[in-house]
Formats: sequence, structure tokens, C-alpha cells
Amino acid sequence: MATQKLSTYYIRLNNNFSWNDIIEKIIFANTEKSYCKINEQSDNYIGGCYIYESLQNQTIYNIIKNEFETIKTTKQNIVKFDMFLLNGILLLWGSKKASTFFLTMLEQASCNMLVIDYNRTDFKTMLKRLMKDSLVLFSKMKIVDIIIDDGIIANCSVSLSNYSNVTELINKYMDSISQITVLLGQDMYGVSMTLFSSGSVVVYKDRDDIDSEVMNSINLMIGGGI
Repeated sequence: MATQKLSTYYIRLNNNFSWNDIIEKIIFANTEKSYCKINEQSDNYIGGCYIYESLQNQTIYNIIKNEFETIKTTKQNIVKFDMFLLNGILLLWGSKKASTFFLTMLEQASCNMLVIDYNRTDFKTMLKRLMKDSLVLFSKMKIVDIIIDDGIIANCSVSLSNYSNVTELINKYMDSISQITVLLGQDMYGVSMTLFSSGSVVVYKDRDDIDSEVMNSINLMIGGGI
């Protein structure tokens, strides 16, 4: 199962630059080891991925020498992106390091005329939006620092799958939830996702396998609109 960290940003283009200009510059700068692919582009939306290679140390066992040794290996890194231009929302699917590389490339291609601000998503706000979404099924949650008796504080994991009134339970323990897992959509098109009280979001499906209806729910959850 693909696991991806979802990061969100606000983007705003200044002066006379256009998104077509930026995309052309990015594509022109493509190399064999670092390149951007655009899957879809319109006046309102740009989607694709950025791929680059990096070297990393890997420890292997050398049978002939009968010892462990460290070698350099090439790793392919990828970050996928959705730019909702009218709403000024950028979604990045990938590691923090890969996302940073992509953001730097965007800024350079715009000659620093692109304003990018990290969207520090609020856990409670996202949770309240999900509770209004008919596509959402709540799976489980972890609650911490619950007082169960005098001097006794407990942490526990709660299954929500068969609970009759999930929203009531979530609202009751809203301030104590450290993370909650939900399912967006159903059957083979469903997407499992975990929200953390820090505001971090992890999605357990590759971006390319997420359909437009679920993407609308994710976009609404982070406050981007449809």
C-alpha cells in the first residue's frame, strides 16, 4: 500500500508572469536525473509529478570479505502535485525533502515572483469538515490523557467502525484525540487517511489512484474548495 505525506501550501503569482511561462521553464530545465512531468494543465488546474535522483548510503554484507560495507546507491525520489490555481492551493504528495526540492524549482522558474506559504492545517477544523462529508467513514482514533479514576490517566485506541453515533463520540473527546483514521469513498476506490493532532495528514494510496470525487473531499477538508 502506497503511503504518502500530504502537505498543503498557498500560492500566489505576482507581476506579469503566467503559469504557462513557469511550466515552460521547468520543462526546458529537465534532465535525465531531474525532470518534471505535467499530466494535466488548464486555466484552473495543473497536475503532475517531479522526479529526481539522489545518492544514498546502503550497508551490505560482503560474503568474500566476510564483513559489512557501505556503498553508494542511486535512489529515485518523487513528489506529485495538484495546483488549484483559482483557489491558490498547492497539494504536494511526498516526503518533506522531495517537496522542498520541488518548491525551490518553482520559485526559480518564476524568478522569485511566486509567493508560497505553508498552510498549517488545523486538526479540529479538518475533522469538523470531514464530519459533514457523506463520503467519510470513521475507522478508529487514538485518545490520550483520559482520566478514568482519581489519579489514573489512560491512553487508548477506539474502533469507530460499528459505533452508532460516531460524531457524538468524536465531539466528546475532540480535545483528547491524537490521531484519527478515516475512509473516503468505498470499495476499491476508497482511500484510507490518518489525521494527526499536529495537523499532519498521511494518505494510504498513490495519488494517481485517487478519483476526482475523493480528491474533492480532500480539497474541502484542507479548505481549498472544489
